[in-house]
Amino acid sequence: MKGLFIHDIKTLKSMRCYLAIIAIVSIVITVTNGFAFSVPYMTVFSAFAAISLFDNDKTMEYMFTLPVSRSIYAKEKYIFSIIFMFICSSVLCAIGVIVCLVTQGAMPNLDQVLSIEEVALLGGYTVIIYVIPIICKWGNENGRVIASLLAMAGFFAIVSVINSLGEEGIKWSLDFITGITNMPTGALALIGALIIALLGLFSYGISSRIIKNKEF
Repeated sequence: MKGLFIHDIKTLKSMRCYLAIIAIVSIVITVTNGFAFSVPYMTVFSAFAAISLFDNDKTMEYMFTLPVSRSIYAKEKYIFSIIFMFICSSVLCAIGVIVCLVTQGAMPNLDQVLSIEEVALLGGYTVIIYVIPIICKWGNENGRVIASLLAMAGFFAIVSVINSLGEEGIKWSLDFITGITNMPTGALALIGALIIALLGLFSYGISSRIIKNKEF
């Protein structure tokens, strides 16, 4: 796995200009749209950037001629993408705070900053565990297109379901969500962490199975 990490890090070095653009865009969005929008948005964008390293240079076939198992290859992609997204999100959060200090002359509320960072990391993590299995199945370019189409289809399906529920159904949904958010913080955090871990393991299991059965 160490060799795969080194390969991805060296690939990142060739993307220095791209990473600099992410930082610049983050500053512009923070100034124009605010800290609460820029950090989650750019964190999700950085997650896509990490995933774009997945077989971006068509090296998957070459990798499997080396002493690297397919399951280890899939696992490394998850770990690397999550670490890269976490680092980018932390840097983007720091950039957002600095921009607020410079443009507004005031330090953002710490609780608000932490809440925004949690939402940003959750969004980036969701993108990673959702997109990687699709890329494993259909490749980098086609996979990103298919993932976008499926996401749009899912959005419209959710909107249609909500509209079909009527006022009573919508009220029940809101009451259910309110009941969850009113749970004790510790219990809510434990349940959330368990769900996140299970979804990650489920996503990895799918990706690993796809790569194991994939022919080149």
